[in-house]
Amino acid sequence: MKPSICILGAVRQEISGLKSRMHVEEQIRLGKSDLWRGTLEDQPVILVRTGIGKKNAVASLAGVMDRFPLGMILSIGYAGGLNPDLDVGDLLIADKILDGVGQPSQTTSSASWAIDSALVDRAMAVPVGQKAKATQGQLLTVDQVVADPEEKQKLYNQSGAMAVEMETSALVQLAQEKAIPFLSIRAISDTANEELLDVSPFVSPDGEVSKLKAGWYVATHPSSLKLLNTLRQHASRATNVLNDFVFRLILANPEP
Repeated sequence: MKPSICILGAVRQEISGLKSRMHVEEQIRLGKSDLWRGTLEDQPVILVRTGIGKKNAVASLAGVMDRFPLGMILSIGYAGGLNPDLDVGDLLIADKILDGVGQPSQTTSSASWAIDSALVDRAMAVPVGQKAKATQGQLLTVDQVVADPEEKQKLYNQSGAMAVEMETSALVQLAQEKAIPFLSIRAISDTANEELLDVSPFVSPDGEVSKLKAGWYVATHPSSLKLLNTLRQHASRATNVLNDFVFRLILANPEP
């Protein structure tokens, strides 16, 4: 079996555009995650919804590694902007992954992983559509949602990371242990100066955001409706830019 490109996103929306373009040959429920195996423009691809958080992400990737040969791993999804120059829909091509420990206001980096510069350069050479831009820089992984602009500013000052998310450090560590090429591409879903609705209370046991829980929260907290609508709009733009870019990347560089 020819090695596949494994593309991992935490929630369904992050990978929806790629799934719609795939020729799916097999769908598998893998623990708490969902996996679609098939081709994308004749390139073997395994698309995975891992669930939110490092624990879910690494369990999903380990399960995929046990079943299929992988030629490359792409971690994609949303990220919160820490650098104020990043707008909604802009892409961060991570050249270094930082693992954050502690509460947002006291987060320190416990470990870091450099990304192969050749892979970063190849990604940076791919054009970005929809009036968005790609930036190369550090990505910070933390254990909880960073929702407050002041907390984002503190993280930016402490770490120097361009953006923050919740899965990549666990994935890159496993990928590099197995000597599989790894690249992380994140789309900004909330800027450094924006307040983000904390979705943690809406997460279901499989690591997916529950629409039922979100709806109930809004019904009991009407003031959160504006933040939720903004989150949806921003996520939609981030998804479109991200999925289109990853598709172009795979077409331009079919082999890892």
